[in-house]
Amino acid sequence: SSLGHGDPGSIARHIAGLYAPVLKPAEHKTIRIDPGIFDVYVGKYEVAPGAFITISREGDRFYAQPPNQDRSEIFAESETSFFLKDADAQLTFVLDARGNVTHFVLHRRDGDLEAKRMR
Repeated sequence: SSLGHGDPGSIARHIAGLYAPVLKPAEHKTIRIDPGIFDVYVGKYEVAPGAFITISREGDRFYAQPPNQDRSEIFAESETSFFLKDADAQLTFVLDARGNVTHFVLHRRDGDLEAKRMR
């Protein structure tokens, strides 16, 4: 599969910049959700051609792992919105009418990025 435009290195650098720490992340309030809710979100999401963020759960902790980086714990703000404590980034999961996750939106200071769920 082709990466389309841009070289793989520049795409990797772009993805690496997704979670770049910032001086002061926005204030968020963590809530507890039923970990079973999160199971609906677990999977691989394509953020750029050939580049994926993996969403996983371990017990009652939730994680997002960008390409070629360590996973970061994500914290629930609602049953569909999560945030990172060490970066100014939020993830909002989007479901279709049947309750299936279609994608998530990664909200960053420099704009939003859609990540399509891959089966």
